Amino acid sequence: MADMLAKNPHAVTNTELAALNTTLARYKKDPLFAEEFATQVGPEKVLTFWAGIADPYQGTYAPDRPEQAKRLQRNLGVVIGRATFSDSDRMQSWKKQMIGFGPGRLGTDDANNPTGYAVMSNLMRFGDYDDQFLNQYGDELLAYDKKMNGQGINAWVNNINLGDLNYWGHEKDRDRDPATGFLEALGGLRRSIRRSGRGSAAMPCRDGQMRRARWSGQHR
Repeated sequence: MADMLAKNPHAVTNTELAALNTTLARYKKDPLFAEEFATQVGPEKVLTFWAGIADPYQGTYAPDRPEQAKRLQRNLGVVIGRATFSDSDRMQSWKKQMIGFGPGRLGTDDANNPTGYAVMSNLMRFGDYDDQFLNQYGDELLAYDKKMNGQGINAWVNNINLGDLNYWGHEKDRDRDPATGFLEALGGLRRSIRRSGRGSAAMPCRDGQMRRARWSGQHR
């Protein structure tokens, strides 16, 4: 399966994509599977693969391609989220690398050559993520968001950024703003806390959310 993600996403057939979705959905609750999948594929390939599959121009040659892409968005998010709960050395390195890819462009022709933040935040819409990882990721993302949106134009929603990375509610939210998906991940953490009965647990990046709200008012 990791070999499939090593392929150029343009070369992945609909049959292969359906098989990948079936496997991810079947083992999405298995922490060992999630860690092995994440570490074998690596953070950079997760990002570039989804950018290539998500690119809307990839949906023109197979009628059910968009539906398979939509399923993959959810399945990848859930499996990667499960993997972040691992404290192994491999996953600690994986998480550090994923955050490191955040501010840079991926160097791909797909989805308008998005930043790592744009792609990862899109996948974060689904699944539960380790709160320490969310803290670290959120602090870096929100600092980057503030820097980028302090330059007089909206860095994410403009006539240049035409990338499409979200297949859920696509008409209203194409996930060009990476903070949107991140806040969805925080919502998932809240639901997880309620399910586990840890209602008094502190939420990560609470101050960051308030800062982001203020920046939204100033720059949106």
